[in-house]
Amino acid sequence: MEDILKRYRERIEAMEFEPLSDDEASARRAADAEGVASVRLEGLELTAFDAAFLDMLAEFRVPQELSSALTLEFTRDMLATNTHARHDA
Repeated sequence: MEDILKRYRERIEAMEFEPLSDDEASARRAADAEGVASVRLEGLELTAFDAAFLDMLAEFRVPQELSSALTLEFTRDMLATNTHARHDA
């Protein structure tokens, strides 16, 4: 799964976008924290890989629209990897 994170890091580094401003990045972090808290209320926890991905998006200050698209792709990739791992076991 580390290879998925590495692949996304390389992709994001190669993308051209206007990074979030300081205020936007702060608001983004707050929204992420609220989302994580909401997930916990539902009895779920983020995996270390999910948290690392969110941190990466924040580090690069990826705009919300692009961040949402990347998050959907990342989730699909992670689910596909987990599905293959269960079938291979």
